[in-house]
Amino acid sequence: NLGEKGMASQKLRQRSAGRPENVDTNGLDMLQFTALQSELNGGGAEASSTTGEPSATRYLLKIQPQPPRYPFVAKFFETKIFLVDQNDTMKVGTRLPVEVTLLYSNGDKVPDQSILETMGGPDIIISTQGMAQVKFRIREVSMKHENRKFCLRFACSKMDHNPFFHQLVTPVISDEMTVIRHKLTIRPGPQFPKVWYKDEGGRDKFISVDAVLTDQHNNIVTDREVPLRVVLTYEGDPDAEVKNQSILKLSNDTIPKVSRDGRVFLKVRIEEVSKNHQKQAFCVKIQPDTSYSPANNDIAMHVSPPITVKSKRNKRNRTRELKSAGEKKARPEPTLAASSVLGMSGPAAAAPFAADQIDSLRNNGDSALVLGMVRSWCSFVVDGMRTMEWQHVGFEVVEGGQINLHRPLYRCPGCWAYKDTLREPVHRPDCTLARALQGYRKCNIDEQLSRMVSAIKQDGKSNQSKPHVNISSTSTGVPSTITNSMKGTAPFLPPSPVLQSGVSIPSGLQPPQPTPSKQFVSCTTVP
Repeated sequence: NLGEKGMASQKLRQRSAGRPENVDTNGLDMLQFTALQSELNGGGAEASSTTGEPSATRYLLKIQPQPPRYPFVAKFFETKIFLVDQNDTMKVGTRLPVEVTLLYSNGDKVPDQSILETMGGPDIIISTQGMAQVKFRIREVSMKHENRKFCLRFACSKMDHNPFFHQLVTPVISDEMTVIRHKLTIRPGPQFPKVWYKDEGGRDKFISVDAVLTDQHNNIVTDREVPLRVVLTYEGDPDAEVKNQSILKLSNDTIPKVSRDGRVFLKVRIEEVSKNHQKQAFCVKIQPDTSYSPANNDIAMHVSPPITVKSKRNKRNRTRELKSAGEKKARPEPTLAASSVLGMSGPAAAAPFAADQIDSLRNNGDSALVLGMVRSWCSFVVDGMRTMEWQHVGFEVVEGGQINLHRPLYRCPGCWAYKDTLREPVHRPDCTLARALQGYRKCNIDEQLSRMVSAIKQDGKSNQSKPHVNISSTSTGVPSTITNSMKGTAPFLPPSPVLQSGVSIPSGLQPPQPTPSKQFVSCTTVP
């Protein structure tokens, strides 16, 4: 409360300025009293030449943190509003009512303000601690508003006892928001590189980028196919796209589209080093390709972690890194790799034969090893055919005759069928390449061969435990030349593998069976 002298001098100034005398200053806090004194005295606030109202501001509203760039529809997000002075010092001891307005990014007011909801009621008051913590949610997606972005405007509420009080606090407008329904999320694995050497491993070396489509509860969204646009950007700003997008390559087997299981697997390659881009790291941005489906404007984009691209390591550093990696990670156990003897490499050719396996192969006595060799060779050939199935031949041409580098075209060398980035590839019915790959997959050839190898090994173990048999020709019509050469040895009959129930060996792979004879061969068991 003001003293009697202060009240008397205040009334005198009010009379001289033509202000009303019945202004009650009881119960005013620090900010309200300062505003009233500035209005009555004209001190510290310059008067406008047209209205006579003060034009200078003393306090500011500040938002921290900013609302999310992509808030989910009907999901609350939290922010804080501070009252600070022009030195960014938070002012305490003041209760300040604040009103919030939903705007478009161009400053226009959203006609239906009811789509903005404040948790706990519409009244927002900055406490005496100089801060207000509030939660908001927007009930409609931006796509329903012609894909326009939203903003929140915070301003001091007008007070009935002092109509000029709100002019001393400068309003604040939040950053832009795009309200979404679903979101793309890149999930980098442990092998995702921070530094990538593009010239190590050849031209077929790619970076794996796996992503999913999620909702506001972080659950994977299924039954929604989303064509994607893959863009190369710089670190720190998702909107800072690399000018020459042709340096970003997708592998031939990559389809940039979220499938109905909510997942997408991309393999990308960056053809330039970061040194040529002011040593900036790159990021891979995936976003819905709305040119094909405008209904996907309610999906938010996502950006991968930064990748610094280099050419290759020098020999000394590379040897040191490989040696260090070998000490930390144990070498995996060797697997079946018969194709390594043939000088091949592939998924099944990870390790060479052991010495005993090579001896068995040379003596032609290990049927399981021979069949495993056939299996590895088949896998090698099929992998090569898959690589050749779709070959990159160009890009799509959009309206205006411009080439869209984000939509590569592929062609099958067997039937000349085309594949784009949006539709499932379809071969011609008479395509030999496609029929061979489909037959290998549908008949489970690799699995059948694997089971046959296991069955032969199991059959060989069981034969070792059986007694030996001796062939006699005393009562048969078998020529003596054959029986003499077979004395003391058991006849060679191809083993009959026993597979799991429900699995049969194709007729073409059945071992030949001996033809029944009218003559009989007597066998005597040798103890």
